[in-house]
Amino acid sequence: VMNHSVIEQIGTPEEIYENPSTGFVADFIGTVNFIDSFTAIRPENISLSANRFHDAISGKITDIEYRGAFYRLTVLSSVGEVTVDLKADLQKHMKFRHGFDIYINLPSENIISLNKAG
Repeated sequence: VMNHSVIEQIGTPEEIYENPSTGFVADFIGTVNFIDSFTAIRPENISLSANRFHDAISGKITDIEYRGAFYRLTVLSSVGEVTVDLKADLQKHMKFRHGFDIYINLPSENIISLNKAG
């Protein structure tokens, strides 16, 4: 992946998607939520619940978009606006709606650590 004629990262598509080295690469290769300048998480790696659970972050659903195999939810939370991809069958079961108060989980094993560059 190049950024203004400078190589940001070399690797297979899977390596780059799963372990981007910089914020530029993470955003270039797919949708990502930046938690702060050095950490990020992919929308499909976030879980939602209507009930509070350990280490949950409270939020409110501000948008829901149907995308075929999944729904893309926008959640306003204490860590900012978070994009969450939820499998269609799970959304049909949970029946989340615009304005719902929910809880999000950012699993530590899915947090991406980014370098300063990018």
